[in-house]
Order: sequence, then structure tokens, then C-alpha cells
Amino acid sequence: MEEIKYIHSNVNLFHIDKSSKYIVNIKNSGNLELDFFEYANNFFEAAQNLNKYLLEEASKNKDIVKLDSLYYAMIYLYRQGLELLLKACIFQSLTDMTSRKDTIGVIRHDLKMAFEKLVELRGLDINCNENSKWVMDFFSDISKIDRNSDMFRYPFSTKMNSWFEKQTHVSLVATKENMNKAYTIISSLYNKGVIIDECINAKSPKLIIEGGDYYSQSVICKYNRNSYYQYYNSYMEAADLLKKQIIETQRINLFLPMCYLYRNAIELALKQIIVEDIFTDYSEASNSISKKKHSVLALWNVVEPEVRKHVVNETELDDALKYIKTFHDYDLRSDLFRYPCDKDMNSYFTSLQKFDIDNVSSCFEELCNFLDGIDSMFKSINQNEIGDISYYSGF
Repeated sequence: MEEIKYIHSNVNLFHIDKSSKYIVNIKNSGNLELDFFEYANNFFEAAQNLNKYLLEEASKNKDIVKLDSLYYAMIYLYRQGLELLLKACIFQSLTDMTSRKDTIGVIRHDLKMAFEKLVELRGLDINCNENSKWVMDFFSDISKIDRNSDMFRYPFSTKMNSWFEKQTHVSLVATKENMNKAYTIISSLYNKGVIIDECINAKSPKLIIEGGDYYSQSVICKYNRNSYYQYYNSYMEAADLLKKQIIETQRINLFLPMCYLYRNAIELALKQIIVEDIFTDYSEASNSISKKKHSVLALWNVVEPEVRKHVVNETELDDALKYIKTFHDYDLRSDLFRYPCDKDMNSYFTSLQKFDIDNVSSCFEELCNFLDGIDSMFKSINQNEIGDISYYSGF
């Protein structure tokens, strides 16, 4: 029976086991054009691997749970790959750091705006061929519903409005074809400086296309559309799957996408506790988390006083804080694992950093399991209305 990973007092994100066979070396070149292109390929490959798993293994086994649960993380990885690729293309034309910073500061995560900037910089004719028109329509559709890259990371907008209002059966085949076409078109701009004219099979230029074989679909908004758990579960399962692929196939280039998925799962777990367990009013919950943004330490500072009312195991809480501070201090803005630089264009990983893949994933899993326990405790308290259970000392 596999041992459940759980927080302990000796957390060390950088520990490397002498007998480990799973060591990864991370070092960026400092050339942002090249680094963004490499990150783009890594995130897009991670998404492709998840899609392949769903269309082959999960579909063959009629694993409805996996078909549905992995969707959010998979789409985020696809979307992030496209964003990174567009920015790599922009950096080919913009070499001045100030211009890069100002441009990215305006574009942020908007794929349509990024493509329009690229068209402007390259002097491209948007009507030159069907591919250029198709990709503009595709990015326009994505930006219309997910301009800020939040829709597949969190269940709510910043105003606590749900992204999805009804159950939707999304075609995984159409998703794959459309993402492949968009990535191929923008890759041609990066590699050849032109939008290729060859025919590329794809569907209508939309992000969400319904239909297809039942076991080749992801059903979104299937259960409680207001629940953080569907997103948390998606990111945890996707991260676990990437970890397995890294170890079994030596795809070490998937390490940073894996880390980001785990990192977002922690943030989702903390926000779930705040929104669903601690506050009964969504406006109060929104006010509580709105200024915290991606800070896991700030989110924990909201959770911890409520946890302390019911947990007398001080050592456990001290250990949890060590984990929280480890991830907070290393990745303050939740961008270390998904971009090669910060918002001021300062490169990350300019010196070689070694990681033990098994140790890093374990650190994330240990904290997530602890937060799962916290969530279960609060839900039990709230459901049964058992009042003060200050004797509680474990999960």
C-alpha cells in the first residue's frame, strides 16, 4: 500500500537524494527570445501529452472521471504555450528591454492583442491567406472569453462570477486540432518569418467546440460550477501525470510545467478553504482574497487563525508554515515556473539550479495533502454543526 505523503519538519525543496535517478538541471540562456520559445514548446508539449493520454488511454478505458477532470489544466497549458510563443515572436522584433517591458505590460495575457502587435511589428497582411484570418479569429475567440488567462485556472472571475453557466460537452479532438493549427501557424512566424499558406486541418476557430464521440469529450460544469475542487483536482492530477511521464520517459523538459501545475494547486486549495469553508458570504470571501492575488503566504495568513481554533497540534502548524514560506519565498508572484523572466524582463534561472524531481513533487504533494485535510475538517464541522472540537489534533 502506497504511503500517503504528508508534511514534516525537514522540508527542503532543493534536497537531492544521492541515489536519485531523476535529477533535472534548469538554466536559462538569458536570451529572452530563445527562452520564451523553449518555454512555449515545453508547455505546449505538456498539453499535448495530456490530450494524448485522454484520447488514448482514458478514452479506451472509458475513464469518464479523467476525461472530465484533466480538462482545465490541459487547456491552461495549451493557452500558456501559445502566449509564450507569441511573445517569443514579438521579442524577435523588439530587442530593446524597455520596449519589451512596456509592450508585455500592455499585452499581459491577451492572445488577440499579442497577435495584433505581432502583425504591426512585422507589417503582416492579415488577409494574406486563410491561415492568417483563421488564427486571428481563433485568438479573438479566446480573448473574448478568457482575456486574462483566468478561466481555466480559477472557477471564478475576480468578482466571484462563475465562468461556466451550463454543462458543456467539449470535443477533445477539435481542441487538439485547433491548438495544433494555431501553434503551427505562429511557429512558422517564429522560424520562417511568414504565415504558411498550406492547408492545416482544423475546426471552426473557436476555443470550445462541442460534440464528438462520447469517450472523446470533456464535460465541464458537470457538477457544482461554484466549486474550487474541480480545478484543484484537475491541476493535481495533471501534475501527477506529468511527473509520471517525466520519470518513465525522461521528458525532463516537462519539469517546469509540472511545477506550475502543483504550485497553482496549492493556491487553489487555500482559496477553496477561504471561500467554501471559512466564509459563508461570497462578498466577504472575495474581499478576503482579492488583494492576496497569488501569494500563498498571504492566503495562509487568512486560513491559519481559523485552523488554530480547532487544531492543537502546534508542531503540525509550524511544519505547514515552513512549507508555505518555502514556496512563497521561492516563487513570490507565481511566475517562476511559467515564464523565463519577471515583469521587468529580469531572467530567471540564470545560474544552474539542480532539482530532484521526486523530492520537488513530494514537497508539493505533502502540502496539498495537508490542505486537503484542513478542507475536510472544516467541511465536517460546517456540515455537522458540531461546534467547538478544539481537541482535534490530526487529519
